[in-house]
Amino acid sequence: EAIGSLQNLEVLKINHTGIAELPDSIYRLTKLKELDLSYSQVTDVSGLQALPNLKKVNLEGLAVGSTSQNGVAHSN
Repeated sequence: EAIGSLQNLEVLKINHTGIAELPDSIYRLTKLKELDLSYSQVTDVSGLQALPNLKKVNLEGLAVGSTSQNGVAHSN
């Protein structure tokens, strides 16, 4: 949950990890522009539209069950 305290974070790479669920605190990263979730275990990215500056999301290698396009560019 400490990740939410990184208010000025613009790029977050949690690729190739065993993380299965994004922590709620990630939605406090309002300056986040790029998120790499490739080859992690995350299956629900539906809340990412809450991040106003997010422009690029890498979902390569994910078995994502819930996504939202809403202006967020992604690759998988």
